[in-house]
Amino acid sequence: MSDRRDRRKLLQVVYFFGAVVGAGTSITSVQGGLAFPVLVGIALLLGVTDVCLTTTDRAFCYDVVGPEEAVNGIALNMLGDKAFGFFGALAAGSLLAVWGAGAAFAAIAAAYLLGALSLALIPRTPRPSHVEGEEEPPMFKSLILLWKNKNVIVLAIVVAAAEILAFSSDVVLPSFAMHVLQVGESGLGAMYAVRNLGSVIGLVVLASLPRRLYRGPLVLWLGAFFGLGLVAFSAAPTYLLSLLLLGVVGAIWASVDSLLPALLQYGVRDGERGAAVGVWNFSRGLGPLGHLEVGALAAALGAPLAQGINGVLLFLIMGSFALLYRARRFGWSE
Repeated sequence: MSDRRDRRKLLQVVYFFGAVVGAGTSITSVQGGLAFPVLVGIALLLGVTDVCLTTTDRAFCYDVVGPEEAVNGIALNMLGDKAFGFFGALAAGSLLAVWGAGAAFAAIAAAYLLGALSLALIPRTPRPSHVEGEEEPPMFKSLILLWKNKNVIVLAIVVAAAEILAFSSDVVLPSFAMHVLQVGESGLGAMYAVRNLGSVIGLVVLASLPRRLYRGPLVLWLGAFFGLGLVAFSAAPTYLLSLLLLGVVGAIWASVDSLLPALLQYGVRDGERGAAVGVWNFSRGLGPLGHLEVGALAAALGAPLAQGINGVLLFLIMGSFALLYRARRFGWSE
C-alpha cells in the first residue's frame, strides 16, 4: 500500500488508528477491563501500528527530502523520535503513577491525533510511481523484491544480523547492571541514559555527513565496530568504562538503524521503495530470535560471555560483507 497510495494520507490513517487504540484502551482501563488477554490484544494492535508507521514514514521521509538528503532526513527523523520519546516516557510514567493507566493511554491517543494533524502541515509530495509491467499483488511485493534483488538480500541479512546479534543486547543489560557491575537499578538507568545520549550524538554526526560517505560500505564497517564495541563492553573491568563504551555503542546503534532503511531505498526503483522498507521491517521482526538466543547463552555461560560471543559473530559477518563489497561482489552506491 505504501507504494500505491499517497504516503502522507496513509500515515494519517495509521495515526488515527493509533489514536483509536489508545482511546479505547484508556476507556477500557477506566472501566477496569484490562485483563491479560485484553492487554495481549492491545499489544498486538500497537505492534501493527508501529510496523505500519515505520514502513511508511521512512519512505515518506525520502519523498520529502529527496534522494540526496535521504540519510540525513531519516537520521533527523530518528533524532526527533528519541528526543520526544525521552520526554514522552517521563510524561507517561508520571501520568501512570498519579492518575493510572487510563490517563497514560489517553495521552498516547492525544499524541497520535496530534501526529495525524501535524502531517497536514507538510506540502503534498508526488504519488509513488508504479513499476512498469508489475502484476504481483501488493501483499507479496516485499518478498518478491527480497528474492530478486541481490542488494536487497544483502542488506536484509545485515539488518537481521544486527537485530539478532546486536540489538538483542538490551536483554542482558539488566544482568550486567545487577550481577556483573553490581550498580543496581539506578546504575541501570544511567546505562540506558548514556547509550541514548550516544545515539543522539551519533545521529547528529550522521545527519551532517556528505552523501559520498554513506553511500559506500560505511554501514558495514559501522556494523563491524558495533560488534567490537559489544565485545569491549562485555569485558570492561569498571563501571565508568562500561558507560563510555555504551555511549559509543549507542552512537553506532542509531547510525546503523538510520542508514539501513535509506540504503534499501537507494538500491531499488522508485515504485519499489515502500516494499524495500517493508523488507527492512520484516528483517527487524527476527529480533526476538536474538532475545531468545542471547538469553539462553547468558543462562548457560553468563551475560559477559554471551554478549562477547554475539559481538564476535557480528564483527565476522559485517567484516566479511565489507570485504565482499570491496571486491565489488555487490554495491548500492550506483
